[in-house]
Amino acid sequence: MLAVAENEWRGMIPLGYHTGIRLSDAANLTWANIDLFKRILVFRARKTAGRAKGGKKDSVVYMHLDLVTYFE
Repeated sequence: MLAVAENEWRGMIPLGYHTGIRLSDAANLTWANIDLFKRILVFRARKTAGRAKGGKKDSVVYMHLDLVTYFE
């Protein structure tokens, strides 16, 4: 897939593959959501945030080394 993907998809494909987050959540990530030192993504899932017990909660996803390398 990566060999034939357009440039903007070359980050989204491994992001979805390695983290499993929804496309809309991945598209809305900013650098504030990414911690390269800890190798984590922290974000609030838009679709399920309202259903989370105890209010809206952030999701923490540990990044595969491929993603860390991509973001660096």
